[in-house]
Amino acid sequence: MYVRFVADHARPFPGARVLDVGCGTGDIARFLGDVEYVGIEPNDDYVASAQRNLGEHGRVFRGGIERVAELTALPYDLILFIGVLHHLSDELVSRHVGELADCLAPGGRLVAIEATLFEDQPFLPRTFARFDRGKYVRTPRAYRDLLCAEFSDVRTFLRGDLLRFPYVHCVIEVST
Repeated sequence: MYVRFVADHARPFPGARVLDVGCGTGDIARFLGDVEYVGIEPNDDYVASAQRNLGEHGRVFRGGIERVAELTALPYDLILFIGVLHHLSDELVSRHVGELADCLAPGGRLVAIEATLFEDQPFLPRTFARFDRGKYVRTPRAYRDLLCAEFSDVRTFLRGDLLRFPYVHCVIEVST
């Protein structure tokens, strides 16, 4: 999944400053190439695992979306949300979306990949999305609307080819 997602959507350039919000164990970092990687993650066990996995190739901080403002000493070229937004309420995302915009470098991008629901969705992908642990699985339009408060260029893509089983992701690309 990460190979296609990075090649088709994240597209980091060498030396890019990347912020991975909700980074988990930092698995995506090895697919990003030569970048300056910073992750934030609320789960202590994942933070420890991510730091072991990354070694000296990145930094990981404990926290969630509310820590973004603390980590903006350098603007980021790319902010990633990998399966995170569907765990966050509209209120929480709305409260911090301005901070996300503020910490992007000129020409920077925010890219997310999320569980989604949509009209005429096939049965199995819809069932998988409905049983996701995230309480805020949204339609592509709802993801877009959530980010349009601060960003004018928000695009969504449905991807059913990233996993080996029938699952449809919503990829959200935001440009400054």
